[in-house]
Amino acid sequence: MLKFDAWAVAKLLHQIGETQTVLAELNAGGNEGLTAEHINLYLSSIRKASQSLSKHYKLQSTHDRVTDAGPFSSTLERGMTYPEARTELIILRGCIEEDLTKLFLILIPSPKERVLKELDADWTQVWKQFPTARYDSEQAMACYALNLNTACLSHLMRVTEFGLRGLAKRMNVKLPKNKPADWPQWLGVLRRMKGKVASVGQEMKAGSPKDQLLAFYRGALGQFHEFQDEFRTHVVGTQHIYDEVKAARVVAQVKDFMNKLAFQIDEKGQRMDWLR
Repeated sequence: MLKFDAWAVAKLLHQIGETQTVLAELNAGGNEGLTAEHINLYLSSIRKASQSLSKHYKLQSTHDRVTDAGPFSSTLERGMTYPEARTELIILRGCIEEDLTKLFLILIPSPKERVLKELDADWTQVWKQFPTARYDSEQAMACYALNLNTACLSHLMRVTEFGLRGLAKRMNVKLPKNKPADWPQWLGVLRRMKGKVASVGQEMKAGSPKDQLLAFYRGALGQFHEFQDEFRTHVVGTQHIYDEVKAARVVAQVKDFMNKLAFQIDEKGQRMDWLR
């Protein structure tokens, strides 16, 4: 997904219009060449902004006009008269407007845009400890912002699977290697995880380390239980359509689940250094 900076484009178009007016006032009716001062003050910044925006958003007509070998740039380099400058600005504005008509833009209104603006802040710790979950978490948030709620849930459950696999490794619970696990296999994994919690409670020496480990295991499995039905639907592959309310709930649950896992372990099940 490419973020479109509408404000930057609007400022450029406004600058072009203002510059046309200023240049007309500076040389009313004359045919003199632009001074170096006026080129630097009025036209160089327009060319630079046009080059940057046309490259970033693939505005082809604009790019062809302002590229180093393009008509706007070449005329600017050899020296423009004031009338030529005004003509070039008219043509450049037309190119920008033509290119904008070819774009298909999607508006993400508030508060949905927050999940994209704060994506790094919400998920950085997860990506650090579970790097393979990054793609699906990014896709999940993009789908949520675009109201693609069922697709959002699908990506979130893939993220959840990375977390569960890391937790299983931490608990020394075996999983199928190098292939997806089906639902009966996951049920077996979850039962063994619960059994691991029970054995820690019975066999580990009383004290703070035991209390902390049990709190971590029970908390993680308890959180997963809150969206286990969605995970089962994902693994089994049954068709289910989710609305925005369900998507918002599961987004919050999975994000919290993964961040709490990432504070304790990585995707290989290794305990974090600061806990040792």
